Amino acid sequence: GMESVAAGENSFAAGTGAQAQGANAVVVGASAGADGENATAMGAGSSAIGAGASAYGSGAFAIGTNTVASGYNASATADSATAVGGTVSIPGSDLPEQTTTASGVGASAFGAGAQATGTYSSAVGTLATASGNQAVALGYQSQAVFDSSTALGSFAVS
Repeated sequence: GMESVAAGENSFAAGTGAQAQGANAVVVGASAGADGENATAMGAGSSAIGAGASAYGSGAFAIGTNTVASGYNASATADSATAVGGTVSIPGSDLPEQTTTASGVGASAFGAGAQATGTYSSAVGTLATASGNQAVALGYQSQAVFDSSTALGSFAVS
């Protein structure tokens, strides 16, 4: 594409303004970027920054070593964090759409709007939140807010 740059050894860039920096980096999408060895960004405006970082989907953002962000605007922003899911509106709320986010080291967020912010936390389900370190939230709008807590079931709080 126009103004695409593949600057790393064996790197590949396709799309207007796409930039691949780092050995084996792969970028596909307008204004997408990958900066790091083996980094991959696919989707318009997606970013993968760090060795082994992978971002899939428009606006997906993966920063850190071996991070994965998959889905529209999904965000994984700590080493080994994984975020899979897109954005979702919060029922009965005037707040904007919530994106799927894994921001704790080793955190995992699966489901639209799931949030795993604690270190090694896991949030599974639409709008599930695991904010405690090593916390687990499983179910729609479940919340595990304390360290090592487990919230199991829709609207569960632990």
